[in-house]
Amino acid sequence: MIRTPLFIALLCGAGGCSSSSTNAGCPDLSGNWVIAEHCETSLIGEPVKVTANGCALSFGAPFDGFKGNVSADGAVTVTGAQSCSGVASASEIGMVCTPQSCMVKLSR
Repeated sequence: MIRTPLFIALLCGAGGCSSSSTNAGCPDLSGNWVIAEHCETSLIGEPVKVTANGCALSFGAPFDGFKGNVSADGAVTVTGAQSCSGVASASEIGMVCTPQSCMVKLSR
């Protein structure tokens, strides 16, 4: 009889487990963030909820309508009223948005 912890360890060692079933190998960016930097200074300090479905992202107010993707290496692309690209980690999302060059940084 295989004991449950041993079975789980063997399964995970064979690549059968991931840290999150919803992130599909991407950094998990879902959750609550705060706008730490933005060219529209009135937005600094505002909360933003990010929802992830696999590697697909959607953003809550004040970025309603913005959607994007994150790759396994943390590269982020976002589209909405502007197009943005940058890099994300578990604690920070930094992007440059165009056509009006705007540095956007979210932190948690």
